[in-house]
Amino acid sequence: MFTRCPECQTVHALNAAALARASGAVRCGQCDATFDALSHLFDHRPASDSSPPRPGAGPPVLGAPVTPSIAPGPPPGDLGQAPGKSPARVAWITAFVLLVLVTVANLAWTFREPLLAAGPVHRALVSLGLVEATEQAPVRDPSRIHLVSRDLHAHPARDDLLVLSVVFVNRAAYAQPYPDISLTLTDAANLPLARRTFEPGEYLAGRPPSEALAPEVHVPVLLEIADPGQNAVGFELEFE
Repeated sequence: MFTRCPECQTVHALNAAALARASGAVRCGQCDATFDALSHLFDHRPASDSSPPRPGAGPPVLGAPVTPSIAPGPPPGDLGQAPGKSPARVAWITAFVLLVLVTVANLAWTFREPLLAAGPVHRALVSLGLVEATEQAPVRDPSRIHLVSRDLHAHPARDDLLVLSVVFVNRAAYAQPYPDISLTLTDAANLPLARRTFEPGEYLAGRPPSEALAPEVHVPVLLEIADPGQNAVGFELEFE
């Protein structure tokens, strides 16, 4: 199998495997021109070309040895293999992955107690043998107890008492113990006049204090307290 360079008219022997890899694109070993060998393909060495050679075209084909110095060239329009990922890009991707892993680890450590207290998570850890199958102490997080409504008004039947009405809800994703409710009565200057803390056993009606407060459960509270006098014009509530 032979081909002829269209630039210098040099005849070259072809290697079928090399030609297939190059998709027919080859480079002349004589003039370094790149051309499509399939368009100039011969089963036998071409006969002599009677036309005069072009200036600078080199020796005539007739009588010239067939040169095997033909090398597969890149396909037309192909400037080479696509460059791989640059080291800078690889470094940025690696740094981003590490940052995500560190962030997830920090969040898991920060919220480890709620995660461990969550039923499905705890059961999964027990099944993997990462924690012992022991009863976990409930997690207490008063900051997740949100006040829904509150009201403090005079007792309808007794002048020496006030009635405190409160509704709160557990916004945590897990059950937790009922909080203590701290009530502070203040004067016109917002200075404390009296303070009292109510434990769950004092404000729960019909519920055992040891029962856990489930997520998103609204708890109504109604308490009677002593009236400190006309100086008490405001109040504050805290969950502890």
